[in-house]
Amino acid sequence: MYHVTSILSFRRMTCLLALLVAGCAQVAHMPPPAKPAAYAMPAATTQVARTVPIRADFGTRELIQLRADYAATPEDCGSVDEPAFLCSGVLIRITGDGVGYHVWNPSPGSVTRGGVSFSYLRSDVELTSLVWSDLDGLIFSPPRQAYVSTLRPDVMCAYPVDADTFNRPDRGCGQRTGATTSGPCQTTQGVYNDVQWLDHFTNKVGSKYELQCGFTTIDIDNAAPAFFATIKARQRLADKDIYTQNEVMLATWPQDVGASLPIQFFFYLVEGDKSGLTGAQRNQLDLLHTDGIAMPVVKVTLPADRTGQASFDTIPADQVIEAPALPASITQSPSIPLAPFGYLALADLLAHDTLAVVVPRPANAQPGDTVRVLWQSPDHLLVSSEQPLSAAGSTTVALPRGALLASLGRTVQVSYRITSAAPSALERASAARTLSIEDAPMHLPPPVVGADQRRVSIDYPDMAIGDDVYLYYYGRDLSPHIAHTHVDTVRPITTLIGSWFDGVPGRIHYTVTRAGTTLPSPEVTVGILPRPVIDGMLGGWLYLPDLATDPHVHVPPWEAIANGQRLWLDVVAYAPDGTARTIPLLDGVIVDDALRRTGADAVLPRAWLSQLPDGGTVQLLAAADTHGGGRDKATPFTVTRFTVRGTEGPMTTRPLPRLVGVDAQGVAATIDGVLSLSTIDEALEIRVAPWPGMLAGQTVWLQLRSRDVELPVLTAHPVTEDELTHGLVLPIDHDVFKGLSDGAPLDIDMRVAFEKGTDEARALRFPVEHLVLKK
Repeated sequence: MYHVTSILSFRRMTCLLALLVAGCAQVAHMPPPAKPAAYAMPAATTQVARTVPIRADFGTRELIQLRADYAATPEDCGSVDEPAFLCSGVLIRITGDGVGYHVWNPSPGSVTRGGVSFSYLRSDVELTSLVWSDLDGLIFSPPRQAYVSTLRPDVMCAYPVDADTFNRPDRGCGQRTGATTSGPCQTTQGVYNDVQWLDHFTNKVGSKYELQCGFTTIDIDNAAPAFFATIKARQRLADKDIYTQNEVMLATWPQDVGASLPIQFFFYLVEGDKSGLTGAQRNQLDLLHTDGIAMPVVKVTLPADRTGQASFDTIPADQVIEAPALPASITQSPSIPLAPFGYLALADLLAHDTLAVVVPRPANAQPGDTVRVLWQSPDHLLVSSEQPLSAAGSTTVALPRGALLASLGRTVQVSYRITSAAPSALERASAARTLSIEDAPMHLPPPVVGADQRRVSIDYPDMAIGDDVYLYYYGRDLSPHIAHTHVDTVRPITTLIGSWFDGVPGRIHYTVTRAGTTLPSPEVTVGILPRPVIDGMLGGWLYLPDLATDPHVHVPPWEAIANGQRLWLDVVAYAPDGTARTIPLLDGVIVDDALRRTGADAVLPRAWLSQLPDGGTVQLLAAADTHGGGRDKATPFTVTRFTVRGTEGPMTTRPLPRLVGVDAQGVAATIDGVLSLSTIDEALEIRVAPWPGMLAGQTVWLQLRSRDVELPVLTAHPVTEDELTHGLVLPIDHDVFKGLSDGAPLDIDMRVAFEKGTDEARALRFPVEHLVLKK
């Protein structure tokens, strides 16, 4: 049996039959209902944010898929219960100008009868016209080609030609009023194939369109042959009947859920000197302003006769969204003075407290731009703190030596990321420089941090009298605290670091010098758990087309790791309507000897990533029950976040709310993953860049959450004219965190009612920022 809860959202093709083309003018259809008054789009003078972080090839990939769907001609999608519309063809719905409501909403007539009318285009369908005299509408992907969407309307039934479904009950699939021969083909007419249908269609007195039967495609055996019969039946039609469109009925979906529908294109037709381009452009902007979703416009040209083929074209000038490409990679890679030829000697690394990475100033840099350096090996990622880009010349970013010791003997990729100032806050990733790091001749064990996080013990094999041991602690500053011990007795060295600890996640390593040779230990973290690392991520971006296989995620061992502890790892992303998409990669994995030594690994399905919005935020959330108590009391790791590119979903247009610290000079630094209250003297602010479709008067809700505690920041806040330019800037008092526990997760949750509504339940959720609180 076929029952598709199709992962698409489908449009409303107001196929309320009437106004047929000349070839069918003699057919007496019921007149369609009058169209409501035109829906009022925002006036041209209304200030709106229209820029979206869109691809330079906006619509190109979708067009390739659309053409492939049209060209494909399977009889089924794998079995007799999987109809061909699941994996081929084009679901298309005429909407027209001035319909009186958002074109992605079911029409009043569709709501009344419970079904929404579409036509079905395919290269073997022989379709030369659509309903009405309108020239614009919507296109939907086949369900199996669509990205994951929240709504899944069922395809209920199909007719080879226009069936006057406005006057049919049962979602447009039932018997037309007063016409007993018009009931469902299989269950009431004994019609199961194209030959039987054509005989049933032609041997009628009166309007054969109204008296035809339709093939049921849901909750019935052999749905695939039934649907394919509608295609073959059109091929048998007389020429005069070819000029009437076919009709496919979908179950009605709720109103005002455009972000949940898998819209693939807004389309337009050109007939003589008339064009539907203006309507398609209006719809493109309407969806952007209403739901913050960017969908391309495509020109559809239908064949002139049954022997021709339809064509589809995306034209850059047709797209009215102001759509600069998501910043392309900067071609210049950083330079490393200590390793000009791509090789970093161990002695050079150990001779300096920091490693200088020089970032060239891009030609299009602007005042207020900031830069971060990324250092990535297969199982280690370091992201420097954010700092202003130099106003003239290059910018030098210092990386703490200890943080680089995990890369000894490895090949790393060093790149940088430039973030533009408000209001755009867009990021550009540079090309990476490949760097080989000399390995140490001997690997020392890491220092051991006491459970109180204030005491460090050092013990290593072959400790000898005369060794010089240096313990380095990097906290808030790049200049380390250093404790020197000259070994005069072979025993573990204990050092108190309580006076050094400044509240931020500290990093500790030691070196041993003997007879002029220095060896480093690995670095360990004090006061916070590490962050998961994902293969293939550079510059904060994960570009899906570059991944040949599913990317791996690695969770490094953490301080105080012990056998029997449990580890969780979730991946969280967001659908276009703000619905969280979560998959567990590790679900309470129990720590054993192997995991304690090397950490844990998991595979993130590429297929899952490919269905996310292009440009969407993805976050890796790990937690371990270091103190027992199960998942609810587990200690969260530092959050890893990245932007996924090159996916099959629509362009996402909602920025991630970010928490920043602002110093006395007004310089802001993003707080990345960990909020350490004891060391932040700066003022705290939540900042949200302007979003596409942002309008003065839109209602915003924003709150901080930590487990069961909710701290409202904005409640039904109307967007101001100034915020259209600068985004949201919300001061946060340090005192609001007093009641929260150390190590607790902290989320920033924001919702926006795009149409100036005040109903929070209908507002769209933005990606949630996840942090860890340290006191």
